[in-house]
Amino acid sequence: MWKSCRCLSYHHIYKQFPTQVVCDDFSLEIECGTIACVLGPSGCGKTTLLRLAAGLTHADSGSVACAWDAGDPIGYVFQEARLLPWRTAAENVSYVIPSERRWSSREERSLELLHLVELTSAAARYPDELSGGMARRVALARALAARSSLLLLDEAFSSLDVDLKRRVVGRARDEIRSDGRTAVCATHDLDTAMRLADRIILLSAAPVRVLEDIPVPNPGEADGVLDPQTRARAEHVLLDKK
Repeated sequence: MWKSCRCLSYHHIYKQFPTQVVCDDFSLEIECGTIACVLGPSGCGKTTLLRLAAGLTHADSGSVACAWDAGDPIGYVFQEARLLPWRTAAENVSYVIPSERRWSSREERSLELLHLVELTSAAARYPDELSGGMARRVALARALAARSSLLLLDEAFSSLDVDLKRRVVGRARDEIRSDGRTAVCATHDLDTAMRLADRIILLSAAPVRVLEDIPVPNPGEADGVLDPQTRARAEHVLLDKK
């Protein structure tokens, strides 16, 4: 049932900023329970697509349709961590955990998610005591903690070193899949996309269009996910070579 419903749909979107047309008749459908990576060069409109889904910006024409109620929460990792400066790392995560949970279980869940992003030792630190990469990992843990049907991840893993990134991506993938949530990750990192996604949506430079929609048969296994031709094309597009 999850895989057959359309969870997030963009219909004939046109979006223009003062100096650039980002979307021109853009359409895309993402099924419920899917982890989709929108992969494209910097400035192509990936962030705009996430903001449209969250209702943080609006299309000039066309529509975005979601398969859940307007009041349902959305988990969002922005390119900036946006942590509450007066709360510790653990408190930033527990803050979004539904209040009907007892405090002890909320605290336990917060520490569990900080362990997932390898920040257990930083649980009591405040945001100004964290590096940029650490703060982004807290933001990821916070997004995973929210009881949301949809997760929007904007370059959520970009500031991590390679080995740490691969571990955190793998754990985040397993966490998202365990709840059957839908996730859309914007990235320009092909390795992250192959390790995280069920589906890689390869985007052009702006005005954005879908160049290829690639199913990932074995998410998490970066080797062998893409045939050499498709991988070469993806790398070509990411370098913004027309």
